[in-house]
Amino acid sequence: MALKIAQYAVLKADILANTDLNSNPNTLDGAFEIARLYNINKVPDFTVWKTLVPIGDVGKSINGVEWGNLTTANSNRLSSIAAYLFDGVDPSRSDIRSLYDDIFSVGGVTITSLNILWRRLAKRVEALYAVGTGTDIAPASLVFEGDITPVDVLQARNS
Repeated sequence: MALKIAQYAVLKADILANTDLNSNPNTLDGAFEIARLYNINKVPDFTVWKTLVPIGDVGKSINGVEWGNLTTANSNRLSSIAAYLFDGVDPSRSDIRSLYDDIFSVGGVTITSLNILWRRLAKRVEALYAVGTGTDIAPASLVFEGDITPVDVLQARNS
């Protein structure tokens, strides 16, 4: 995902505010190092909701006993999800998480497994733009997802 114009100003301010970043020269080599530091997981950990989980991974997280005990209505709901969201589900959407919570409301193993599956650790650059607390209990939502490039760093620093 490419940075938006306004996000370059945030990136520049963050580079200036952190000595591990601003101590690098404003050169291509310095930009490579800054990009590398942004593209690794944030320390301390910052938890975010995943934006895409393959449907097969969801299926592997469902407890067999709980799956077998689903009502016909909930089994149909689950089949509909698989049919319409065959590329995967977006657990960053609260309605998707609520849907699964409703389907598996009689059990606890599947909900626990899915809640673990829905989360991941953010990269430093992703955490910079994320919205929310970023704790494991209350993951943040991603605004920017992916890596930045040395060109992004140079553009931010020289703007």
